[in-house]
Amino acid sequence: MFIGLPRQFWAALSFFLIFGALFGLWGAHLPSIEDRIGDSETALGLALLCASVGLIIAAPLVAPLSKRVGTAKLLVAAWCVYLIAVSAVFWVHSVQLLMLYMFVVGLMGGLIDVCVNAQVAITERETGRPLLSRAHAVWSLGGALVAGTAIWFLSLGLRDVHIIGALAVLMSVSIWASMNLYSKEHEARTLDTVDAEGFTKTEQRQSISIWTSPVLLLMGLIALFGLVVESGIMEWLPIYFADFRGESPAGTAMVFAVFSLVMFVARMLGDELKKHVREKHILVGGAILSGGALALGLFVDNNHLAMAVMSLAAVGIAFVYPLVTSRAAAYRVPGQSNEAAAGNIAVVTGVGYCALLIGPPVIGLLSEMVSHWWGIFFVASCGPVMAVLAALLPRQSKSQDA
Repeated sequence: MFIGLPRQFWAALSFFLIFGALFGLWGAHLPSIEDRIGDSETALGLALLCASVGLIIAAPLVAPLSKRVGTAKLLVAAWCVYLIAVSAVFWVHSVQLLMLYMFVVGLMGGLIDVCVNAQVAITERETGRPLLSRAHAVWSLGGALVAGTAIWFLSLGLRDVHIIGALAVLMSVSIWASMNLYSKEHEARTLDTVDAEGFTKTEQRQSISIWTSPVLLLMGLIALFGLVVESGIMEWLPIYFADFRGESPAGTAMVFAVFSLVMFVARMLGDELKKHVREKHILVGGAILSGGALALGLFVDNNHLAMAVMSLAAVGIAFVYPLVTSRAAAYRVPGQSNEAAAGNIAVVTGVGYCALLIGPPVIGLLSEMVSHWWGIFFVASCGPVMAVLAALLPRQSKSQDA
């Protein structure tokens, strides 16, 4: 599957693993974080909103920063700050401090997201093998592994021990990965011939127009609704099961672990599925499945059965973000050079991150003012909208697949 791929790819894959694992750590302990700030869904929604603002601010910064220092150095620098900020989140008691830390987490996370995808895109272009869906699967695997271990630790009341141990392991892995990424010089050799300043004249013309490209903006909108659904599943379903259905801390950690594991399996199959089914059909079908499964699960009384039904939503949504990211990396605005892959990804993720300005406040407000049921129903309703947008995507040309 990944046999014969260079160490730089394995380094990027390691970042996918530890980035996903940190998200899993956050998801598994989210109810306890909410308790520390006063058990308020509105306050939690505001904190997540601050992370969303950071993510959106990061999007336009990636292209100029990565051109100057390379995606590897930018990734490592952002990772160091990200690790410090996300570590502080687990022990914060003040809503204001949580909002500040989450802003930093979002800002650094946005830089990491684009850079690590761009690193894998280099291997895709050099080898001609589709790899991004499986790389995102490793992200889900990291979340599943950490959330899975949280079930046992939380059942023993060892919350802090689990968090500290997980952070230590992830920090160790990141040290090796940081030293083995593609260098800026390697990126330049892999991509089109560039001038002494590091970009072509064509790219100078296109660096502004990519933010007005209808195709890239459409991909961004698909990512937007996809991220509302994905973040709703990963961040709000554990709270839904804890507060609305009365699950224990270990039970809510199991919710996150199950959904992460399901997304891992689905994403591992995503690149193979692309060989037999058109991307547009995968996106439309996944959107319908994710929305339908979430809505159906709301009407199931038994917790374990509801979890099983809702896990189908994770199957549907698993393909969306990797597919639009890979498609954005391969897409070229007319006259655009291959070096613009990171910029294209930044456009799609930048628009997509706007989902996090919509999702957390709306879900939090509905959950607190009405009920958690309506918060998850709002997430489910985004599935059909995403399906309509995916159906509007133009067919990808062979040149863009190259």
